[in-house]
Amino acid sequence: MQKNSHTMSRRFFVTSFERYLLLLLVPMLLFSSLIIWIVKGRVTSLIEDNTQSLFSLSSLSLEDLFDEMLQTKIFIESKADVHISLFQVLDEDNPSTEALASLEQLSRYQATILNSKYYIHSLYIGKTGAPYVIVNGERKKEKEMIDQGWYESIASHDKKLNTWIEARTIKQYTFEEKGVPVISIYQKTMYNEVIVVNLYQNYFSTLLDSIAHVGKEALWVSDGKGKILFENRDSSLLSDSLKASTYTQSLALKTKGMKRGDYYLTSLKMEKYDLRFISLIPNKLIYATPQILLNVTLFVAIITTILSMLLALMFTRKNYLQVSKIVTIFEKNLQEKMLLDLDRKGSNAYFYILESATKMFVNNATLKAELAEHQYELLSAKFAALQYQINPHFIFNTLQAIDLEILKATGKPVQANKIVSQFANIMRYSLGNPTTLVPLRQEITMARTYIAMNQYRIGNRFQVIWDYEEEECDEIPVIRLIFQPLIENAISHALPPEERLTLVRIRIHKRGQYLQVSVVDNGLGIPADRLAALREGLESNTTPQEKQVGLKNVNNRLILQYDETCHLKVYSILGHGTGIFFRIGIGTEVPTESLSSD
Repeated sequence: MQKNSHTMSRRFFVTSFERYLLLLLVPMLLFSSLIIWIVKGRVTSLIEDNTQSLFSLSSLSLEDLFDEMLQTKIFIESKADVHISLFQVLDEDNPSTEALASLEQLSRYQATILNSKYYIHSLYIGKTGAPYVIVNGERKKEKEMIDQGWYESIASHDKKLNTWIEARTIKQYTFEEKGVPVISIYQKTMYNEVIVVNLYQNYFSTLLDSIAHVGKEALWVSDGKGKILFENRDSSLLSDSLKASTYTQSLALKTKGMKRGDYYLTSLKMEKYDLRFISLIPNKLIYATPQILLNVTLFVAIITTILSMLLALMFTRKNYLQVSKIVTIFEKNLQEKMLLDLDRKGSNAYFYILESATKMFVNNATLKAELAEHQYELLSAKFAALQYQINPHFIFNTLQAIDLEILKATGKPVQANKIVSQFANIMRYSLGNPTTLVPLRQEITMARTYIAMNQYRIGNRFQVIWDYEEEECDEIPVIRLIFQPLIENAISHALPPEERLTLVRIRIHKRGQYLQVSVVDNGLGIPADRLAALREGLESNTTPQEKQVGLKNVNNRLILQYDETCHLKVYSILGHGTGIFFRIGIGTEVPTESLSSD
């Protein structure tokens, strides 16, 4: 006993500890999981979307800058006189005065652009095969120009392209060694003149540094062949192999952004100029905020877990000591024959439970002793009753003796013999095993016998009409004696005092897996208060009136044998009759129970 109590106490300690730990940890774990999910999913997604949005704005700013360089082309194409004069200025050695005047107008326009756009190195207007070129508004011979690279680019470039951009180096003087790095924007007019706008490359590098929205963000722009046109300071620190592989990766990029190794890659193609704007941001920078949130969440989760374990241990130990004390008291009571050793210093709920449980223990032991004595007396009474029990065979033998005496007295079978025979059959049927199902045909036969016996007693004041399909329903097994109490109820409560025929219609029809049964009479009906009491008695487990015992018995047996949906439903209108409805579950067929005498 002591070993079992120790095992039980130890199990109680472990179970209580686990329960307290779960109650404290589950909300914390759920909250931490929610925070981690938000940080890893929503916050990270917002940061990536924000990065992509800023990158898109930067690329649009760059594209707008390129579009501004189209102003000279628009000026030339919008003024027919300037355009016509341009042919003479580029192709002829001695252009007309009108052509030179138009050139002067174009020169003033270009001067305005050069003075307002400090990042423009120079402006060329030329034509393939033409001997002259307009440089910053002045006409020069093409052969005298030190910068010949732009002319070679026009000759070698795809003739289908009207606009393209390339990185070059321009030398203004022959003694220059390195020259000035520029970005050249080539534009073809509708009459095949070529306008070249040379922009300082370092301006674009500075521009990329200014639009970088995250520290250490590498930005660069590559042409359609992957050649870098210009880049910011952080991009120049990256290796050429990394930038080359990044460019290849950006070509297959389906979304605007993705993780690539230690970087977050964003790329956008500028279709008009066949350029690709690329951004690489170190992951540790772009995901710095989510990582801090995750670290804080994990730290709080660990601290909370430790505190939860300490609190769970404290609460469990406190309850364990109380329960262990209760178990010890019970052990003493069991071993020392009801020795109540209560420590009344306690004043908490455990002491109240301990005192109440001990008193219940004493009372229970007393009740057990009294119950054992009562059971002994009841068993003695049963033995005595069995000694005087009348054997059912004695009843049937007595009925047979009465039947023979009637035959001897009358010399032939009379009505009394028939009544005795029917009564014997009903007795044998009712004394059969109540758990044995019988075919519906047999139950109806016994009900008809019961009706016939009642007609001997009260005459033909009532008539029962059966409505069912014999072939369909005859062999369906049902519980015995379900119709007799219902017919008895109709006879007892439905017959009017005057000599008026009462009809009882019993209808049975098959519907799915049930037999639907209704017993309806046109008798006196039931008053509303009695009907309510009857329904209440059927729904609860009470019997409000002794005369309703038969209905209650049928209702209980239907529910026990089948299910709750098979209970009796009673409807009645005072002065018009009563209807009882129920259904019977259809099971497998059973053999007909023999009614022969034993």
